Amino acid sequence: MNALHPGLAGHAIYRPLGMGYFWLMYHLFGLNALGFHACAFVIHAINSMMVAFLANGILRHRLLALTAGLLYASSFRIHFEPLLWMVGIFDLGGMFCFLSALLFYIRGKILPSVLVFLAGLFIKEHLIVLPAVIGLYSHFERRQSLKDAAKQIMPYAAAVLFVYLPAKMLGLHGVHVRADNPYALSIGKHVLQNLETLIGLGLIGLCPSLWLKISMSLTCIVGIIQSIRYKQRLNLRSTTTMLVLWAIIAASPVCLLKNHVMEGYYFTYSYPALIMLALVVATRFRVHKSAMLVVVSTLVIANIAGSTAMFAEQDGLGVTAASVDDYLIPRAHFQQMLTGYIDSHRARVKQNVRVIVVSNNDRFLYCSLDEQLQTLTHDATVSGVVVPAMQHDTNGYSVMSPTPEDPRRLACERLDKDQTLHLQIIGDAIQERPL
Repeated sequence: MNALHPGLAGHAIYRPLGMGYFWLMYHLFGLNALGFHACAFVIHAINSMMVAFLANGILRHRLLALTAGLLYASSFRIHFEPLLWMVGIFDLGGMFCFLSALLFYIRGKILPSVLVFLAGLFIKEHLIVLPAVIGLYSHFERRQSLKDAAKQIMPYAAAVLFVYLPAKMLGLHGVHVRADNPYALSIGKHVLQNLETLIGLGLIGLCPSLWLKISMSLTCIVGIIQSIRYKQRLNLRSTTTMLVLWAIIAASPVCLLKNHVMEGYYFTYSYPALIMLALVVATRFRVHKSAMLVVVSTLVIANIAGSTAMFAEQDGLGVTAASVDDYLIPRAHFQQMLTGYIDSHRARVKQNVRVIVVSNNDRFLYCSLDEQLQTLTHDATVSGVVVPAMQHDTNGYSVMSPTPEDPRRLACERLDKDQTLHLQIIGDAIQERPL
């Protein structure tokens, strides 16, 4: 795997350090999943401790800080997928860099903060929201003017403009994203819909059961009524305002994804703000420490129980070592070979070309290659399929391929010789076979 140059031309994401993590883990643990999971849990534990440190600096209350760390650590609805799947390092590692850079900034160490921020961008591009969060912290917590707060963002903006964007353009041979790409950004009604979904997922992370949701909702309503009753008006420079804006801004990049299904882990970068915001609301009631410990313990236990149930459900899906060896690894190897060939022979894949890959692997037969080829070539007219053989008769060339109406049904497809690219898998390579 070439971690620094993935070769995914036309892809919207560029995460070389995340890919480098896969390379490192594979060389350390091979295909032993225990090593991957152990490292993921260590990173998650460190992230949870950093959330506690961050909460202590913002809320200035050790018990609330400990509560924030525990709630962050145990919120399975937010962290379940990153901890379960190998690709979760993009969110775990990204959050590690996000929190580290923010803590470095709070302690006045600007250069380490910028460097960690830059590293985080090469793990997951979602860290682009960090400068905005730093600006909010400077304005609301340090009481700096908007002009001074904007100055604090300048080193991070320079890192994006002069390091990250040039590296991404070079690594991806330019960024060309089609409107139907899952990572295409757009503005429309889906932005508010996605934000509503993410906030709902965040609240589920805090309250994993119905009665807890009802209890928290009633608590918030009573808190608002008390605030009105005692004329406790919201200070525009308050911690509460900062946390609300943090939660919204940190979720905004994924809200622009029109072709994406919102998942709990997309709320990762907003989640610390939501937790601290809930704790700020709770402090208005002047709850006794023992009562707060009972509530927090209940939430943590409920989250852990929910996590156990979800893991048991996923474990029952039957992803075994045999399926990994027989399908997942060969499939990944095949995709890597196809990507390498297209990258090296881009001129051969012209407009309206039908790519026919002949393979004797039963697992891949009649598999559509349309999405992968169109992503690699930036051309929506390119299509492809994997077949066991190509037929030739007096009428020309043909293959048996899935029908567009029903992919499970095969039909004879006549090929245009001039618009067909015939590839064959030979050993560990894909080679072209002239028609």
